[in-house]
This record gives sequence, C-alpha cells and structure tokens, in this order.
Amino acid sequence: MAVKLSDVAEKAGVSLTTVSRVINYDKTMNVSKETEEKIWESVRELGYKVKKRKTKSQTNSRTKNIGYIVTKDEHSFDDSYFSDIIKGIESELIAQKCNLSFALSAEEFSDSAVREKGEPSACDGVIFIGDVPIEIYEYFYEKQIPAVEMFRGYGRFQNDKISLNFESTVYSIIQRLIDLGHSQIVYIGDISGYTPDKIRILEYEDRFRGYAMAMLANNRQLNPSLLLNINWDMENAYMEMKKLLTSTADITAVFAANDRMAIGAMRAIQELGYSIPEDISIIGCDNIEFSQYVNPPLTTISYPREELGQEAVRILLDKLHLKSPVDNPCIRNVIFSTHIVERKTIAPQTLSIV
Repeated sequence: MAVKLSDVAEKAGVSLTTVSRVINYDKTMNVSKETEEKIWESVRELGYKVKKRKTKSQTNSRTKNIGYIVTKDEHSFDDSYFSDIIKGIESELIAQKCNLSFALSAEEFSDSAVREKGEPSACDGVIFIGDVPIEIYEYFYEKQIPAVEMFRGYGRFQNDKISLNFESTVYSIIQRLIDLGHSQIVYIGDISGYTPDKIRILEYEDRFRGYAMAMLANNRQLNPSLLLNINWDMENAYMEMKKLLTSTADITAVFAANDRMAIGAMRAIQELGYSIPEDISIIGCDNIEFSQYVNPPLTTISYPREELGQEAVRILLDKLHLKSPVDNPCIRNVIFSTHIVERKTIAPQTLSIV
C-alpha cells in the first residue's frame, strides 16, 4: 500500500500543511530545525516518495497539463449549466497554450480503473467544479497537485476559490415577491443545515441563506412545509411540487435554486390548473438557455458561466508559478456578481387560491 502524506504527518506528529511545506522547501513558514529533521526522518523510514524539486525555469517554461472534475455523474457534461463553464475552461486552456490532461465526472474518477491509467496524477493542476467528494480532494492534495475550487469546497485544503454572490441577489428577489404581496413562498433546493427548532443562517447554502434572511427580515417564519429539500433534479421538483400543491392551498410564489427545478415545478403548477404568474409566481436560477423558451418565459438569476471557467484557469496558472503552490498562505476567493433577468413569471398577488 502506497505511503501517503498523511502517514508522514501522523508519524512525525505534525499537521499535513507543515509536512507539505517542509518537503517542498517552503521557507515562508517558520518551522524549527527539530521539526524539519523529524519530518525528513519519517519520510525516510516510511519510504515516502518526494517529488524531485524543480528549478524556477523548469516550472515556468514547460507546457502545463490541467484537468477538471465535475460534480455528479457523466450526465453533468450534458447539463448546460456545467457545459458553459467547461467551455470557458477549455477555451482558456487553448488561449494559454495548456494541455487538457483529463475531463472526468466525480463518479468516473471514483472508478479505480480510471485512476490507474495515471492521467490524473500526471497533471500539474486540477479544477473542481461543484460538489466533489472530499476523497477526491485528498487524492490530489496527497500528491501535492494544486487545485482551484468552483462553488463548493473544503477549507482544510486551502485552495483558491471561485464563488458567486447568490445571497444578496436571492434576498433581493424574495424581497421583491414580499413587496408584491406574497407571503407563502416555497423554496426548492438544498436546505442542508436547516432544522425547524434552530436557525443556523451561516450553515445554509448561499441561495437558501438569501431566502431565509429575506423571510426573517420581514417577520415571516420559515415554514418547513414550504421548504422542498431537492438536490437539483427536475423530475423530483415536479413530483414534490405536485404533492405540495395538492395538500397546501395558499401558495402564491416559488423560488427554485436552479432553472431545471423551476421548470419541473412549472409543469406541476400548470398541470393542476394554476396560471403562471396570475395564480403563482415562480423564479429560477442560472439562466440556462432553455429558460427563455418555456411558457411563460422564466424570470431567473444570471451570471457569466463561461467567464467563471476562464477565470478558474487563470487563477490556477498563477498558482503554479508560486514556489509552494499547494500551501501558499495567501488564498484567493474570487466572487462573481449575479443579477436578476426578469421575464414573465412574476406578478403581484391579486387572486385568492382556493
């Protein structure tokens, strides 16, 4: 069984970060001579293979090999949300004269046969897109391969990040619905961290946090029956929205955390005889291409997906030029703004739902 960086850290009695910086000759961290000797002794005893130290000219001149891993399964590549981001990544790799080392879903990467091909471990850097399991992060961290996280991540790895300012935009659109007279507003999306007995705003996903803050700021309690915990799936949104509408008669508005779920909910609303937006207003998020062609065209939240992918490549390449790219103490978090694209699915609450 291969010796991992964590094995060295455990034997030496120090943190992963300390081991990483010592074996990468990072002098920006003040480590005692005794600790350094203990780490190198553990490296020798365990037989951990340390990468050969590269000169600055070698690091900067060679063509970089970059890979990316997308959340979920291979169908992620067919989702327009992800495909636009991927298009941005690949166009920037071409512009920067870099090689695409691999393009995998998290599900594909979890297949040991894929990893044994050697492509992932041979890359210079990796971009994680969406909700990627922590085991995959650990795989690349153990191999001292720099990474950039897009949207989700784990603080312990100190990776640079690309994120979106969903919270304030969702807050604004929920406030808009409240100003239009809506009070029973359904939320469809990830509500991880929510429990009816205690509010934990900081633990919520950004979109749900924006929704919760707007409702609470207007003295409206979070109603558990109006919170549909659905993991981004259109079909589930359709089915759960249909169930909710048959059991709850006074719903007047819906916010869905992505357009796919919004479109599923729209179908349920219309099949049960309600009109959008006259009876029920609905808002999505992501501004996927199809959102403008549904009937009526969907009001949604937009942001520059291709540019997100391009910026992830630029950040990663900047990181690769550092002396110790994995453990750089300065972490970048680039936050992109989002904005509302108003179409035809919101209106004042004027009719009573019976």
